[in-house]
Amino acid sequence: MSRIRIHVDQRTLALYGVSHAAFENGMRDELSFAESMGCEIDVVPDAGNTDQVQFQEAWTTISADEVAPSDFEALMRGIRRAWERMPKTFSQGGVRYRILPAAGGNCAVIDEARPEAPMFTGAWYFVVRFLRLNFSRFASQEDSR
Repeated sequence: MSRIRIHVDQRTLALYGVSHAAFENGMRDELSFAESMGCEIDVVPDAGNTDQVQFQEAWTTISADEVAPSDFEALMRGIRRAWERMPKTFSQGGVRYRILPAAGGNCAVIDEARPEAPMFTGAWYFVVRFLRLNFSRFASQEDSR
């Protein structure tokens, strides 16, 4: 029997307001194909390197014994889909944002005070860049005061 172990960074989950249980359930839904092939999946709470502020996709390491490369690629796609589909929140500069699944596998960033119009829509990678850019801008503005 193959064993898949997924280490999930708890600080990243907390940063985005996602519970470990919700993310684990989302991953199990996406990875049901692996369980049906007889793979045992363990989702382990973890904390990554202390100099990391966050992990882009919430996991730190994945180990998969006796899993074919093509199955491992499908596994990675499933984990990414599970993370992208998780509703998230992010606070910056006193403003609270929600990050929600959008059409085409994208994510939408909305200001909770104005939910009718997304501020930004794109793939998760671009959402992270958008948030980091705004975070650094807000941080530098607050430091200059």
